[in-house]
Amino acid sequence: MANISSYGSDALAEVHNPDNVDNNMINQGLQYVTESQQTAGQNSNSSAQQDALILSVIKQLKIQVINCTKINLDNKSVNDSLTAKLEIYKEQVKVLKEGQNVDLKSKDNVSDSCEQSVEIDRLK
Repeated sequence: MANISSYGSDALAEVHNPDNVDNNMINQGLQYVTESQQTAGQNSNSSAQQDALILSVIKQLKIQVINCTKINLDNKSVNDSLTAKLEIYKEQVKVLKEGQNVDLKSKDNVSDSCEQSVEIDRLK
């Protein structure tokens, strides 16, 4: 098995996808790997332990990526649903406003007709 610790934390930094992962989680994981490497490096016979620890951190990061991806998909689904409902409500508001405009025009026409009738009656 290759010694993974020889790649350093820079190789791990390249795996992150900003669309699916919170950068803070990645940075914390990399910081943990670096600190663990430094601690493990003090013992010259610990390269196997370093590899195991690094693999464990990578596995934890993968799980976090999967969880974040699931949350993002759930959020997208909710956003799509809410956007569709919003469009329906906007259309309903538009219809109601158009109905109010028609009512106001009808009332104005009735009012104008009444005024004209009163004026005609007064002139007679």
